[in-house]
Amino acid sequence: MLILLALIAGIAYLSVLAYGSSKISYFRRSVKRRLQALAVIYSQKRNVLLALSKSYADCGIVLSGKDEEAITKVRWLLTDTKDREEALAAEETLNALEKRLSFLSATNPFVDKGHEIALLKETLGELEFNLRRIVAGYNSDVLGYNYWRAFWPYRYIYFLCRLPYLKQLS
Repeated sequence: MLILLALIAGIAYLSVLAYGSSKISYFRRSVKRRLQALAVIYSQKRNVLLALSKSYADCGIVLSGKDEEAITKVRWLLTDTKDREEALAAEETLNALEKRLSFLSATNPFVDKGHEIALLKETLGELEFNLRRIVAGYNSDVLGYNYWRAFWPYRYIYFLCRLPYLKQLS
């Protein structure tokens, strides 16, 4: 009888371990998919910002040296994010140029009269909405992964397997 109870407890323990491992695997795949989606959004945002800066230059706005430097950084930006740090660096670079272009738009009111610029700004707003949605999903997946990674009876097994804790995007 005692052997049967030990066998049932062992099977239950292993089945919960298998379930937890499958959840960890699911959340890791989901995090990778979200990073791929971020790469697509960053690439589109990069193209829109470069087109917007070109439209501003076509309107006759003189760009400062810092504006040109920000444009060059965005032009050479690699948007294929593989981890959290690359995603944060890409977002920081894109946001720096977006802030500079917004400042140019605010200081030169005649710029916004162009139909193309209005469409680019609308596209930029939609990309920002999609970016926030993907970041929220990424953070949710990271929370799920970290929950199952820290699940009490198995955290030591996952620690020995060197499964790292993931960090959220800001």
